[in-house]
Amino acid sequence: MSLAQHWPEIRKIFQRANSYLVASISPDGFPHMSPIGTLWLRDDMTGYYLERFPEALPRNLDHCDRVEVIALDGSPGTWLRGLLKGRFPSLPAMRLRGHAGPRRPATDVEQARWQRKVRRLRFTKGHALLWREMTHARDIRFDAFDPIRLGAMTEGLFPEPD
Repeated sequence: MSLAQHWPEIRKIFQRANSYLVASISPDGFPHMSPIGTLWLRDDMTGYYLERFPEALPRNLDHCDRVEVIALDGSPGTWLRGLLKGRFPSLPAMRLRGHAGPRRPATDVEQARWQRKVRRLRFTKGHALLWREMTHARDIRFDAFDPIRLGAMTEGLFPEPD
């Protein structure tokens, strides 16, 4: 399946997601999963995320830039509706693979975009501790994808591989 051909559909799945995991490879060859707050995908099969708290992920990316990102729509409403109907209306998860670039300063636009995303929680102490200072970003260039299928619940929701 062509990534370029399916990129608009993949972007929609990633936009609906509320959880993201980045898999990297440690210097000793073990996989490592890191949660990230969000991932924004661009039109050109690249994306970026803001990086503040992951510790192992940056070390692993210094060793090997290969990543796999899983986006999951884990909202209770999506799953409850899917379970009640026996079918999801769209894929609730997608996997992208690619190469991460070096850590870089986040642009003012990227920081503002993040603040818009978390603005409803800006009155909380947690917002101040976790999300106020998101000053660094990392770009990812994607080269492959895999729909995450859940049997009959997702049958026919995304084209089958060629």
